[in-house]
Amino acid sequence: MHNVYAIEDVSTVEFTYKVMYDGAVKYTEKVDAVIGEAFPQLPSLPDFVSTQYPAGEVEASDENKEFELVCEAALPFKTSDSYNNAVWYYMNIHDDSPTYLCYNAAKDYIIANESSYPLTDSDAYIWAFIGNPFDGFQIVNKAAGETKLLSSPNDPTGNKNATELARMVANEDATGNKVWNVKKTTHANAANGAFYIEHPTAAAYALNRQDYDATRALCY
Repeated sequence: MHNVYAIEDVSTVEFTYKVMYDGAVKYTEKVDAVIGEAFPQLPSLPDFVSTQYPAGEVEASDENKEFELVCEAALPFKTSDSYNNAVWYYMNIHDDSPTYLCYNAAKDYIIANESSYPLTDSDAYIWAFIGNPFDGFQIVNKAAGETKLLSSPNDPTGNKNATELARMVANEDATGNKVWNVKKTTHANAANGAFYIEHPTAAAYALNRQDYDATRALCY
């Protein structure tokens, strides 16, 4: 008696996606795709970023081709390309009541002020995002000035040590990250448009409000 086996005939091709954003190539990625199926989607696009994939089905003639993927971002804020033309925002750390990020010039680290609204005309409460979703965002404060940015150690390990707090540092003196990844929040109680910022080399540590001390310091 002979056994009979069905062998599926699946043919694939390899081609390249060239990922474009704001007129620049951000990266290229080799893709294996099955002939006769829809063009596969990339799993690696940053949060808030979308693109249109080639229409139709993959064909044998697509082998070794290059396809441009032009990306767009629907971020919850307007981005800036420099401090001098920045779009400034208040940043609300939403909890049971609104609290706002504030730069403490005396200590350099960041606090969430227990206030229903930021102090009138106080630049310490005003922030901007310089960059893009692919390369990360420098986060600057109007009171701190254009020479400082929000940074944190490359290897944050706790939330009680003042040296591990997120703080404003001079750009040239930053020993940790100079940019942050902006991520979609998945918390069930998050308001529309909510987001958080993530340490790029220690993704398990996000910047959130913690009960560190009476100043409501932002820490890991």
